Amino acid sequence: MTVRRTWIWGGLFCAGFAWAAEGKGPESVKLVFAPQAGTACTIRQTDERMSYVGGNEAPVSSERMERDLTCHLDQDGDGWRMQLKAGEYSLIRNGEEDDNPLMEAMKAAPLVFRIDASGHVRAVEGYEVIADQLARSGVSLEGIFSREAFPRRLMSEWETRLGQFMGQTLPMGATAVQNVPGTTGYSTRVAYEWVSECGRAGCVRVTQTFSADLGSVVDAMKPALQALVQDASRGQIDSMSGRDAVMQGTAERLIDARTGLLMEERIERETRLVVEAEGKAPTPVRMVEIQSRDYDYTYPPVMPGATAGHGASTVPADSAMAE
Repeated sequence: MTVRRTWIWGGLFCAGFAWAAEGKGPESVKLVFAPQAGTACTIRQTDERMSYVGGNEAPVSSERMERDLTCHLDQDGDGWRMQLKAGEYSLIRNGEEDDNPLMEAMKAAPLVFRIDASGHVRAVEGYEVIADQLARSGVSLEGIFSREAFPRRLMSEWETRLGQFMGQTLPMGATAVQNVPGTTGYSTRVAYEWVSECGRAGCVRVTQTFSADLGSVVDAMKPALQALVQDASRGQIDSMSGRDAVMQGTAERLIDARTGLLMEERIERETRLVVEAEGKAPTPVRMVEIQSRDYDYTYPPVMPGATAGHGASTVPADSAMAE
């Protein structure tokens, strides 16, 4: 059985529903990560990045990458083992085809995500082979590509996309403010909405609207900004500062209430700042990023007498859920 438009890897049962009036969906949904062993997927991901300098309507740099990946989920003790493998990709940078060393390296070996019973990733394995391939390609294994940082980044991304919602009771129609400990100038508003015509039994739409003052981290952005401004001005810039740096955007996800699988995801992020370079007039810079994922899941057949995945609880049948 194949289901179209499914998103990121996830679970098979929802822990519970508090139902509102008939036809209006549940008042709240509690999601539990409990995937069916043998679930597989193909993933289509698109990433776009565009940079604008000054009042130019046309971007001074642009990048679009489309890539295919596959995943496979199996039970692993009380948790799960998810294998993720990169396939073909295409990259267009400033109107010309280009290569991506990371995507080339990821073809060498799959990544394995070790997921606990609560739906949180506790380890990512397999990056050693990919890191070796990157090094042979001349990519520095420092910063985000280090053997320690890259797996941590993948774990953090999983938590942001899916893990943080597992085990949580999500009130339909509510809006809340999310606080990030230890940060200043960063705010996120999150809204939950029931979508009946979605997934196997209705979905939860999670919409996050975020904004951030990047003044405290603008120094870390300077190398990229300096390269961008130099390309745009066709001149050498020896020193540069950034001010009025802000980021804002939205992230929208549909999570299947029966399975816990993400059905759709779209992220739009815009960063604005004013660049002050030696010998140059202050210049506004705008960077736009758009990311989307589209997953097709294939579920193994349910055998007569089979029981739900571990950690799952009984939910109404599909026909009842659709009311």
